[in-house]
Amino acid sequence: MTAPEKKEELKLSGNTKYFQSQIEKIKVLKGFGNLCPEPCTKGNGYLSIEEANKVLYVVFRTFTGATLFSGILSPTSAKSKVLDEDPKKFKVKFTTVVLNKERAAKVEHCEAKFLNAVDRDNFMNVYQAKSKPASDS
Repeated sequence: MTAPEKKEELKLSGNTKYFQSQIEKIKVLKGFGNLCPEPCTKGNGYLSIEEANKVLYVVFRTFTGATLFSGILSPTSAKSKVLDEDPKKFKVKFTTVVLNKERAAKVEHCEAKFLNAVDRDNFMNVYQAKSKPASDS
């Protein structure tokens, strides 16, 4: 089996989707944001990295499209790493910025468990590329 070809950006109603993959679960570790005000785990859905109104987001949706988690991918606070505790679990840890009820920005820490290494690695590549500060050209 060969690796999948590089996917083109998908544009839908003014939004650009740079990555989307089915995941087994996402774990919100701190619980600061409006959608997840407490630490929680959400199972089975799609994780995406997308741009809307020139802002990058990491979004988790159900199979029916309901948004259960959304965080801003901020170059100043973005961090990510592959968790290698078990090579068959395909887990990553990453940060996003979420707004709480008072509209204050907080850094949220999340873990995502992918179904395979290819999707995990593609997420990490896109997350790291998009979290770099834009260069002045």
